[in-house]
Amino acid sequence: MLPDLNHPKSLLLIRLSAIGDIVMASGLLSAIKAKWPDCQITWLVEPVGAGLLRGHPLLADVIELPRTKWKTLRKQGRFLSLFSSISQTRTELRKQHFDVILDTQGLLKSGIWAGIAKGKRKIGLGSKEGSAVFFDYVLPRDVTPVISSEYLELARQIGCDSLQFSMSLANSEQDRHTVTSFLLKHNIQQYAVFCVYTTRPQKHWFDDYWQALAKQIEQQFGIPAIVVGGPADVKRAEKLVSGGNMYNAAGQTSLTATAELVRRAQFVVGVDTGVTHMGIMHKVPTVCIFGSTAPYLQADGAEIIYLNKACSPCRRKPTCNGSFDCMSDISPEMVMQTLRQLLTEQDQSKS
Repeated sequence: MLPDLNHPKSLLLIRLSAIGDIVMASGLLSAIKAKWPDCQITWLVEPVGAGLLRGHPLLADVIELPRTKWKTLRKQGRFLSLFSSISQTRTELRKQHFDVILDTQGLLKSGIWAGIAKGKRKIGLGSKEGSAVFFDYVLPRDVTPVISSEYLELARQIGCDSLQFSMSLANSEQDRHTVTSFLLKHNIQQYAVFCVYTTRPQKHWFDDYWQALAKQIEQQFGIPAIVVGGPADVKRAEKLVSGGNMYNAAGQTSLTATAELVRRAQFVVGVDTGVTHMGIMHKVPTVCIFGSTAPYLQADGAEIIYLNKACSPCRRKPTCNGSFDCMSDISPEMVMQTLRQLLTEQDQSKS
């Protein structure tokens, strides 16, 4: 049983990746600070997620773990540079002695760094791949259909009030300026956000479906959609928006600026990707289109469309030979109907 943590003054939170999990784990910050207001929290994260966290008002520090850089150096045979970079990260991590180290990733790649860091109490969440050896306590990972359930339960297990759990990311004046400039450039006042791109093809919806949905949104609400994505998505997004009533923001905004773009939206429609979860974080009406996997099935202010096919979840091993029926069977009309229902319910709750 986990003992009382006795008002820790410093805490290292480890969640290296991915973007969606960083968003969902971010609610731990408010829960921890509500319980221990003077606790200084440091987050260990890979560079892609560091931008979401650096400058966060509830964080004292962010330490980057450049694993992708290390893989590149290793492949290039630049072992001196590799060992030097690892040593620098190790030195930075061991500069302070934490009262609590909390690894929410639960994998060997995160557990090793929990072991390297100095800490009075080391706690793992659902630790596997042999990483449990690095921890004094390993807590069960309680996964339910509710968004962020494993992190909500973790907050309870360490003695925090789950009602204080509120997802949040860093936000800056530059982010706000970037979004305002983009909207002014295109003369956009109200809009939807389409979160189209993610890591695996079996999680993608289809371009003609997005285009049909954009036209239906124009007819129903008289607003355009803004397609968001990273630099790798620019060309695909350019082709997509050529279908009409869409604007391409892919590659034009940082992740934190994209979160600000989401915050100002009238509603969000997205696949299983971190930016879709940002819609729920910002309490923007959100329709989630889940196919091969469903990270959650319940979230306040959101409707989840998940057909739960016999072959789901296929994760990284689709069995459909590329037909992706779990996504193709979700029609634009189905999404539009779900969106109308969600917005009607929200309007009724306000009245």
